[in-house]
Amino acid sequence: PHKSYLRALAPALDRGLVHGMAHVTGGGLPDNVPRVLPAGCSIEFRKDAMPRPPIFDLIVARGRVSEDEAYRVLNMGVGMLVFVAREHVDELRSLCAGAGETSYVVGKVIEGPREVRIL
Repeated sequence: PHKSYLRALAPALDRGLVHGMAHVTGGGLPDNVPRVLPAGCSIEFRKDAMPRPPIFDLIVARGRVSEDEAYRVLNMGVGMLVFVAREHVDELRSLCAGAGETSYVVGKVIEGPREVRIL
């Protein structure tokens, strides 16, 4: 079934909290996220910041897929990245929780050449 984040994110969008969003589908993190980054910005994504669904570990192990490749072609459990100012993180997470969505702080925007650095 199609997953919609509208219920969770509409209040944050209405309040002007959101600076950018990336729906992480085919193409994974490295291909989807740079599209929303302004010039001169990269992100550091901490893969240990959220639990990874076990199916991805199975795919990596059984398919002999490198972890780098898995993050490039799969979402590895990430559905949506939402970019907000540091001072609005708790408010966004509260809005998500109120809509029944689990959220994690998985990284930060840094200076760089519009890329995702997976740590």
